[in-house]
Amino acid sequence: GVTVESDRKAGVLLQNKNLVLQMVRRASAGNYTCTATNSLGTTISNVVPLVIRYLPVCVDIPKTVAVAEGEDVRLNCHVDAQPDDDLHFTWYFNNTLDTVEVERHRITVEQGRSFLDYTPRSARDYGTLSCWATNVVGTQADPCRFTVVEAGPPERVGNCVLVNLTVGTLEVECTPGNNGGLPQRFIARVFAAPTHTLLVTLEEDVPRFHVSGLTPGQDYLITITAVNDKGASDPEEIDAVRLKEP
Repeated sequence: GVTVESDRKAGVLLQNKNLVLQMVRRASAGNYTCTATNSLGTTISNVVPLVIRYLPVCVDIPKTVAVAEGEDVRLNCHVDAQPDDDLHFTWYFNNTLDTVEVERHRITVEQGRSFLDYTPRSARDYGTLSCWATNVVGTQADPCRFTVVEAGPPERVGNCVLVNLTVGTLEVECTPGNNGGLPQRFIARVFAAPTHTLLVTLEEDVPRFHVSGLTPGQDYLITITAVNDKGASDPEEIDAVRLKEP
């Protein structure tokens, strides 16, 4: 356990046999006991539980969820509340046109969580879903938010430049495009220009690649492709790269 000490600034006052807690917070909750000591020994009082009631608050930070049209997704609205045995949840959908309450038959509630099964059918179904929880204290001050964006293949990279070109090595850097609502990665392929023979394949989390072991004086073709779980972009090509000769 933790010993409670008097601290007027924190609103903790010890007055003889009494403990006064001012401006209690959620962290003040717990089981309290009092210990008394004299020359004959020490005794401990019965346990006094202190329960702090508070509005529901979101457990998770706001999330962005990428979903394709016609694809199902289950959103999990998890709140912390006291008491939490009779929580009521309401969901709202907001886009650039309006705000509407989500039909209750699409919502399920289990042990402090509300689940919404959501399926975007058109462009109008992409926006922000807000989950509001209510207990006997009241309704949460700030809802749990889910931004639903359309998922798809990433855009092709652009502005590819050779940032380093030496004997036998090259380094290329590009600007990433839109990721399609999902984490993307980048694949570089190096071909021998005259024959289009694939020589090297590299994969990175950012579109910057270092290629070594190439032949000086040889012409190369480089393609950079962005990839995510929904597919791949069109490749960006860098033609006729010739390495320096020694």
